[in-house]
Amino acid sequence: MKRVVKFSVLIAVMSIAMIGCFGNKNKSEGDKRLSVKSAYIIFENVEKGVVEERTHIMWDDYGKLYRSGKEENYTVLNEHIGKMFLVERGKYVELDKSFYSVGIMGIKSSGYFENKSAPDYTKLPNRTIVGKDCSVWSFTTEGITTTIGGWNGIIFLREDKGFIESVGVKIDMTLTAISFSEKVPPNSFDAPK
Repeated sequence: MKRVVKFSVLIAVMSIAMIGCFGNKNKSEGDKRLSVKSAYIIFENVEKGVVEERTHIMWDDYGKLYRSGKEENYTVLNEHIGKMFLVERGKYVELDKSFYSVGIMGIKSSGYFENKSAPDYTKLPNRTIVGKDCSVWSFTTEGITTTIGGWNGIIFLREDKGFIESVGVKIDMTLTAISFSEKVPPNSFDAPK
């Protein structure tokens, strides 16, 4: 039961990060979803001091080509061919493209702090994460303090810490970029053969 509650809380907390991420396109930028043309980021997810997993996120063409997941199990959106697919244990499954927004919105912070319906934010000192000078902000809601750090509209840090008294769940999760490159390996967005 606690695992289900923790998962539900994680989903709720992550949904806050997605508020205002899409739909803030600057008309002068055309159809850019992300501010950096190409990127490959590896995130480390730590829960209660234990590394749970590493997630690889990469994109090209400002987000029209997008991939997230682990090295062997991942999801790809390739707008150039109009397909989204899941690769799990070497098996290929084509997906409905409506799933796309969940992945990309989780890393994009453009407009995040300007959202008027979101909680009050406190500006914290900048932090250097993967060699980038990241703006850091924090807010507290329902007993959970969330800290988010990013550079150039990309989230590189998310910490959620606190206690949700109503359900008796302690939250201590951190997602941090541990690697960043503006180069993406070739064929990263191709469907497996």
